[in-house]
Amino acid sequence: MHMQTFSKMAAFVVFNDVECVFSMSGQYGRAQRVLYYALILFVIGFRRQDWLTAGAAAACLIYGGTTAIHALLLAPSLALAKSSIADGIVTHTNGSNIFVKALATDLDTDATLAIVGTGFLIVVPMALWSAQFRHSGAVPILVLWIILMFVGMLCSMAVLYGVNGSGTGPLLQHRFCTPGYNETFPFSDDPAPLVNNNWNETVWTYFANSTMNPPSCIYPCLSATYFLRQPGDLHVVKFVEIEAPSPLYWGMYILAAIIWSCVPLTIIFSITILMLRIRGHCSTSSSIPLHSRPLSLKLRGLNYLVMVLNFYGKLLIPFVFVIFLIWAEWILSYDLQSEEMQLVGQWAPLVGAGLVLVAAFIGKYWRRG
Repeated sequence: MHMQTFSKMAAFVVFNDVECVFSMSGQYGRAQRVLYYALILFVIGFRRQDWLTAGAAAACLIYGGTTAIHALLLAPSLALAKSSIADGIVTHTNGSNIFVKALATDLDTDATLAIVGTGFLIVVPMALWSAQFRHSGAVPILVLWIILMFVGMLCSMAVLYGVNGSGTGPLLQHRFCTPGYNETFPFSDDPAPLVNNNWNETVWTYFANSTMNPPSCIYPCLSATYFLRQPGDLHVVKFVEIEAPSPLYWGMYILAAIIWSCVPLTIIFSITILMLRIRGHCSTSSSIPLHSRPLSLKLRGLNYLVMVLNFYGKLLIPFVFVIFLIWAEWILSYDLQSEEMQLVGQWAPLVGAGLVLVAAFIGKYWRRG
């Protein structure tokens, strides 16, 4: 059937104001993230009490490590879900042409960046402040974990900045609706029946049969699929873009500028300090006195390097960590969550952590015999 036949029958309006997203997975919910942050700080604060922190450290290693591997899987596709239908043109009833490129994005990318970035940035002060780091039997495990966090962070940053997420980018999607009808968001449903794998014919056929279909909208992006997600996880949400002169825009812009100017330095300094600690150099003071004779230029430079690293790690890295955490959680506050706090998947890990803590105290102080 040709468009001339449909033209007198079909009526629809076009909006370009939504995006399709896979909601954040339950393991990255707010409660899970807060527990992870708290456990990392707990391990650092009580690092001398192995009996108390062993379980928390293992939980951090497992949660952070699996998240980093998830980031590795997301990176090759930039976390973009695509439709099996080729990009095409839909001709509007007024004769204009609308280019349709059905895409969806996975919101787990924001959560993976927050988790691996937090894990990586907070480990550096731990390495600097812990006098027992060099003598710990867990050094090889910790170094491998830091490397995994580093690679995961690079993958997460590549996904975040590899796709234009603004209103001029591909994530802004079209919807075709019955005149006068408006959807409530977030919205999730099966995609419209496809006709000849062609967007133009699909849209015109759907609205030409308006007597059989109730008032509704067609969302091409709902046809997108992703190998890490089930089709039912896909939702349509209103596209949110914060623009100048909004205070939120400038606030986020300033935070991002601080992070992306300091994080590369933090990465370089992190790798350097870890290498120095593994080779046996101290970080709380210069490993060789500056007044000793003879003192080569190389040794003097090494001492100054350790002093600079010590200053950077103790004063600037905690600042960068806090700024990064605020920025990451700010972004996550706009993301669609798959689980609310009252669901067992969110509060159960908190209860579990509390039970492990109680068990640790009982095992330590329970009087035997």
